[in-house]
This record gives sequence, C-alpha cells and structure tokens, in this order.
Amino acid sequence: MYSMIHKNYVFDYRYLLKKISCQKELGIWIRRYVDAHGFLILQNVEGSSDVERSSLFLSLSQLCSSIGTLVPHNPGKNDFVWQIKSQLSTSALKTFSEHNQHAPLHTDSQYRNQPERFIALMAIRQAHCGGGYTEIVDFRKILEDIKCTAMGSRVVEFIRNESFPIAIPSVVQESSKPASIQAKQVSVSPLIRYRYDTLKAGLSLIEHGRVAAFHENLDLLDLFIQSTPHRFRFISLPNEITFLDNHRFLHGRSSFADFNRLLLRTRMN
Repeated sequence: MYSMIHKNYVFDYRYLLKKISCQKELGIWIRRYVDAHGFLILQNVEGSSDVERSSLFLSLSQLCSSIGTLVPHNPGKNDFVWQIKSQLSTSALKTFSEHNQHAPLHTDSQYRNQPERFIALMAIRQAHCGGGYTEIVDFRKILEDIKCTAMGSRVVEFIRNESFPIAIPSVVQESSKPASIQAKQVSVSPLIRYRYDTLKAGLSLIEHGRVAAFHENLDLLDLFIQSTPHRFRFISLPNEITFLDNHRFLHGRSSFADFNRLLLRTRMN
C-alpha cells in the first residue's frame, strides 16, 4: 500500500509500546519525529471496532494529548475529536469533512489566526469503492520548485508580502465574529496556510483595483501546488493514524462513493 519512501515513516503501535515505556513517552517520541520529518503513520492502533467507538474517542484523545495540547474544533466546546464522513449539509461554504468529493491539497484551520501545529487522522472505516485516497506533500518541496522560475519567484514574493482575506467555512463560523480573517499565506519557517476555495471566496473583499493581482497569484500558486510531483498517495487503513505537521504539510483526498467511510481527526498545539 505504501511506496518504499513511505516505509521510513510507517511504525507499528504495538511494537513501539514494547520499546517505549508508556504512552506519554510514545507521544513525546511521535512529536519529535513529526517535528523532524513532517509526518508519521502509526499502524495497528488498538480498539477501532464500531462497538468500541466511545473508547476509541478516548484513546485517540489520550494519545494525542501526550503529543500536544488538544484544540477544540469549535471554540468553547469539547469537540476535540471530529468525525470526517459524508453527510447532508446546507453550509454555504462547506468543510471537506462534510462531503465525499475530491478535497484538493490544503492545510487545516487556515481560517484561524494561529492554525494548530499538528493534526492526527485516524481511519475507522476505509472506503470500499476504491476511492478516498489520502494525499500529503511537504510544502517546502513545492516552494523550492516555485522559486526555480521567474514567474514562480514573483508569486512567492506576492504571497509573502500580501495579506489575504480568508473566508471561514460556515460550520465553524461564530455568529458574533466576522466571517473571514486577514492573514498571509506564507510566513516564517515557512508556516503555510492554504485552502483554495476559502481564499478564493475571501477575494470578494479586496478592492476592485487590486483584486486582479490576488486572483492571478492565487491561481498560479494553486497550479504549482495541485500539480506537484512530490505528493505521497495512500489509503489509510483501519487502525492507522496519520500525524502531520500542519504548518509544513498539505493534505487532501480523492473522492469516494462509499458513504460508510469514516475518519477521526484531532488537532494539537
């Protein structure tokens, strides 16, 4: 299921627990590994049957809380574990966790002033239709490619210097707060915040005389990102967790027809 390069990033949960004294120490080890390499896939995580759903949420929360501070998906709530599955939605601007269509490469929480550093995606039920592939890519590699051309260098300069209005998906909007934020897509390290549809929706807030340049540079950046040859592509199998550095890696998925597909997501700082 994984290419040879992936085997450097795939570890067996039960084997690691035998080698590492406790789950807290395992969490510290995972954080250090993701800090250094950007992602990690943990196989054979125990307790992932539908009967054990409540214990699954608890065990995922416990493991992830040993990696970092859990962050709720909606401020003020305890929804630290979020179900990613196809569902009926009337949202004007949907999150990718609300439908079964293609989810282009993006980062999570690009609409927050400070996106979470780490995310974890735990597969509960894979899509049996042959779809639902996970895709991930290191933005640093994309940035290296972009800088190799004069046009790409101009795009990088633009997105480093300009703040973009970023629309907030409907399901996570707060009634008392604006429906968008203002932020740079690329900042130090680099921290990348990126999701094409929320950025595109936000451009309606740019004044007429400047908006064309934002559209042009955003479209060029998206072309570089979605056509990158550096992506890793795989199906997340049941009992697996993919940990990602959300400030460095973009992720996405292919469309799927099996509505029983289910992933759980946590976010951490």
